[in-house]
Amino acid sequence: MLASDDGLNLSGVRKRERLVAALGERGYDYAGNAEIDLEVWRHARHAISVDLPARLRPELARVATIEREFAPRPAGLKVYAQALRLHQWVKNLLIFLPLLLSHQIDVRAIAASLTAFLAFGLCASSVYLLNDLLDLPSDRRHPRKCQRPFASGTLGLVRGALLIPALLALAGLLCLGLPAEFFSMLTLYYALTVAYSVKLKEFVLIDVIALAGLYTSRILAGAAAVG
Repeated sequence: MLASDDGLNLSGVRKRERLVAALGERGYDYAGNAEIDLEVWRHARHAISVDLPARLRPELARVATIEREFAPRPAGLKVYAQALRLHQWVKNLLIFLPLLLSHQIDVRAIAASLTAFLAFGLCASSVYLLNDLLDLPSDRRHPRKCQRPFASGTLGLVRGALLIPALLALAGLLCLGLPAEFFSMLTLYYALTVAYSVKLKEFVLIDVIALAGLYTSRILAGAAAVG
């Protein structure tokens, strides 16, 4: 096994020397993604590029025989919808329950409930993204969860991480037009959801209580939104 350790960064020329010594000139195929890999490719039988910058492709073609190229697929709307789990927003319909039970439906109350629904959805999606980032190693090993955007590589980690504060900021802006009590409920919901994703889901009984609390918080938030 050839790998870097605490005393040696096995990359570039060092990696090429080790590979040639172990496998011989043109005795290996090599997959890489950076300029430093050009020296390794130069002595490889075949080159495999993974998300290689476009400016380096002509140089790679000059020094090695390209066997295969892997480029990231652009994340489309379907990928973002899957990452944000928009289908889970149906749970937030509980926000409209207090409005329906009040029998005092007017334009202001409907607008407030719709705003609350959207704020809850954005907040929940930010937690879904956080949860997928935290579960990334286990998701990649799971037969079904490996198809999630982060685990499958269809959505970049940096882009997904930047979405988390952006979604929270949008949810906070929506709260400006709602009573302060709603913002308090949304904050409580966010804190409980994060706690569930990080730790609470590991405990069976607390798991059930936390989920029940999350559903109840939606109803209370809906009541706070319409006063």
